Amino acid sequence: MKIACLALFCVVVSGCATGMKRDSACLASLVPDYVKAEEEFDAFRRVEDAGTREEARLHYVALRQWQDRVYKRVLTRLEEHHILSQTFFVLLTGPGIVFYPLIRWNVRSVLWDGTDPDADSDPVTQYCTQRLAALKMEES
Repeated sequence: MKIACLALFCVVVSGCATGMKRDSACLASLVPDYVKAEEEFDAFRRVEDAGTREEARLHYVALRQWQDRVYKRVLTRLEEHHILSQTFFVLLTGPGIVFYPLIRWNVRSVLWDGTDPDADSDPVTQYCTQRLAALKMEES
């Protein structure tokens, strides 16, 4: 019984860890670009060319929106991991461990509003996957 529970935990944690690793790497990759865009936007505020200033503003706003979305995603993943790991270890000490999959499903559906954050169709997942692939191509 304990071996099956440990195997279940390893499968669950590896799935969560993959998504968290991707989202954390995506957030880390956004920070330098965001700081650079913010500096450019501040510099272009003083420029009289409204078109140049507007290009800089749009770039800054787009990066800011994605950074906020990815940051919120990472925080939610951390919260999910904290709740589920605490629950798992409490339930592991008794027969209540059989309810862990149900509890995991309920926690996940509440935190993610019934959506799957790891689905290929998820906008943040798509953005992070594409961004990290592009960065990897640049490094090569």
